[in-house]
Amino acid sequence: MKTYICCAHAGGQGKTTVAQLIHIAAQRSELGLNLTAADFLDDTGMSKLGKFYPGRVEELGIGSGIGDARTQNDINASIKYWDVLGSKLMKGGNIIDMGANVITPVLEWAETRRAADVLPQRGAPPIVVALVCRAERRAIDDMGDLIAHFSDRSIFPTDRVMVVMNEAGGGFDRLDLKSAMASKTGNVPVDYIPLARCTSELWPLMEQESMSIEEALRLDPDGAVEKLGADIWSATTGVDDLHAWVDKFVDDLKSRQLV
Repeated sequence: MKTYICCAHAGGQGKTTVAQLIHIAAQRSELGLNLTAADFLDDTGMSKLGKFYPGRVEELGIGSGIGDARTQNDINASIKYWDVLGSKLMKGGNIIDMGANVITPVLEWAETRRAADVLPQRGAPPIVVALVCRAERRAIDDMGDLIAHFSDRSIFPTDRVMVVMNEAGGGFDRLDLKSAMASKTGNVPVDYIPLARCTSELWPLMEQESMSIEEALRLDPDGAVEKLGADIWSATTGVDDLHAWVDKFVDDLKSRQLV
């Protein structure tokens, strides 16, 4: 099964939301994908994705620091740390929520370990990289760098890139993202997928409660009242709006054969 890597140039772009949506799409296609996070861990030892799915996410952290190299007396500690990620890429079947500060060390690992050669030679499943950004000029500029890095198959064996245009903060009408990225894509297929702003009145309540989209989709209006504290009017329309929002994005993924 494919591996999906969700990442963005900075926090707040919506990569963890996209990871959840890919997970839901995979479930609907009867694909049993595991959840993994290579991201910052808070005092509880959990990433943001881990909080949405307690006990269901394998936490890889953010890598080995200088102190670890000194303690282990191994200058290659920072590279060896990510061999566990390599094993997951070799096997496939994972959705990996990757923090912005992890991208560079992972690409350095891939170059040092010759992942672009080793993974295909060993028959590793395809890797789909989901790059997420909002309609902000800085985000667009940084997206070009991300596409260029993950489109360089001599370093990282990406099979397909999906650019998720998160419209939570506004639309992309004034930003011709596809044209701006044309020179960055190399020979890796790139899909541009809009992610509409979620207008469900349950959304801010879900964020307050760290409730996953998957769990929220199981709620009926009475459940939304009980679990999220919504009033019955917001709950009734909120449940319908949440399902419609998820269905639209999942259908887009399926129509492009990304899941």
